[in-house]
Amino acid sequence: VAVCIADDGIAHVYGEYPQYEEYAWFVQANCGIGLPPETCVAGTPLTWHHGGLAVKACKVPGTLTGAYTFDLNDHVTTVGGEWQDWSANNGVLTAVPGVAPDCSSGIPGAGTPLWRCDITADGARLSNIPAHAKIDLLDITGRRLACTIQRSGENAVVRWNAHGAELIRVSDRGQQRAFRVVH
Repeated sequence: VAVCIADDGIAHVYGEYPQYEEYAWFVQANCGIGLPPETCVAGTPLTWHHGGLAVKACKVPGTLTGAYTFDLNDHVTTVGGEWQDWSANNGVLTAVPGVAPDCSSGIPGAGTPLWRCDITADGARLSNIPAHAKIDLLDITGRRLACTIQRSGENAVVRWNAHGAELIRVSDRGQQRAFRVVH
């Protein structure tokens, strides 16, 4: 199975489904609950249950044409994928049919922030972000990288020296968005 992410943030899943059971899984903590695992300690079996709704997973089949997709912009929209609710109790994983997550929590205007990230010749320009938002540059393993950040109101310019694929993570008041950048 291969997942290719287009410039528009749509993940296309490739494989030989239905001839073979080939899927990509897009997994996220259930934003409707927003609670950490009940037990997450080294050497102890994981318990992350919360009524069987701890994690949302979208199972997307991989086809020769990549026709089935998952939208990495909103982490909800899928073509051909099916949602499941995952939980772990004392190290045992349970997966049952579910529905797409609702990250609005009943608050009008909540959900995915309308923050933007545009690649520049020497880094990236963020716009429409809160002035106090936390900005991190991460490598693909999640390790923080050194960078400089210049802010101006709801805009920021992020510059760094590393080369390759990185993520710029913006977080503010419980909202978070990661932008994939190649430098």
